[in-house]
Amino acid sequence: MKKGGKGLLLSVGSNLIELYIMVREVVGKYLSYLAVLFFSWVLIGQLIQANLVVDNLNKISGTIDTTMEITLFKSRSKEKYHELRIFINEKGDYFRLMDTYDYPRFLPNIKRGDSAEIYIRPKWLTVLGMGYGNDIFQMAINGKVVFEISETRKTAKGIAVIAAVAIPVFAFLAALINRALRKHRRLQPTSVLQKLGDKVGV
Repeated sequence: MKKGGKGLLLSVGSNLIELYIMVREVVGKYLSYLAVLFFSWVLIGQLIQANLVVDNLNKISGTIDTTMEITLFKSRSKEKYHELRIFINEKGDYFRLMDTYDYPRFLPNIKRGDSAEIYIRPKWLTVLGMGYGNDIFQMAINGKVVFEISETRKTAKGIAVIAAVAIPVFAFLAALINRALRKHRRLQPTSVLQKLGDKVGV
């Protein structure tokens, strides 16, 4: 192949590599910004939930129809988890508790026909705090509280801590990528293929 042809190939290859590096850095930068926004959203929602009291929740009253323990699998993995679904006669939908809250300790005390008072989040907080609208935040059976809101507050505090750590990490990562992009535009470093072309005398 003539030197001119080699030079053209090296030039095209060099440009493609530079473009790939640029796209990768830009994508990484904006993904980092999105991560900061996401964890900020999570932090706000969990901080609100960590300070909830029963008066902030919506109360659902009725009688127990049935309870059902469901086994589910996490997406993209074979790890399984369980949730307790409680059906109320007066409501068409069920209310749920995740196995995070060790519901087997009080499940034997929940029987069909028992009176139940279930407390769930307002709809606006479901969007902000993630999860589902039928998540149970407190529950009383026959007038006795078997699941307290303090347990959900504890979980919310743990998630808030994770989000609070993740925000500066991703913000720092975005700043590093942004700095690298500015340096790349300013210096316009010679690519590996261009150096190779110089060596072969193209």
